[in-house]
Amino acid sequence: DSYKVTEKSTAAYFLANLEGGTGSAVPWTANIGARIVQTKLAIDQYLSSGNVFIGNVEWNGVSPAIGTNRLNRQYTDVLPTANLSLDIT
Repeated sequence: DSYKVTEKSTAAYFLANLEGGTGSAVPWTANIGARIVQTKLAIDQYLSSGNVFIGNVEWNGVSPAIGTNRLNRQYTDVLPTANLSLDIT
């Protein structure tokens, strides 16, 4: 059997910058965000009979495809991020 895999990814990213600590508090800056990735897979499997063989003694040959199976999958990943910086000088 042989396979063909096709993958398509779509991504979005957002980021927010924050700051605070005026007056007597310690000044700080921060950012938070996330990357969201949606992935779609299409997997084609080419089936062979195993009994029919095209080839000869000099060439190994192949078994002809008798059909295909398709498997579709989709998944979404969320990748968060956060950073905080304190200015304590």
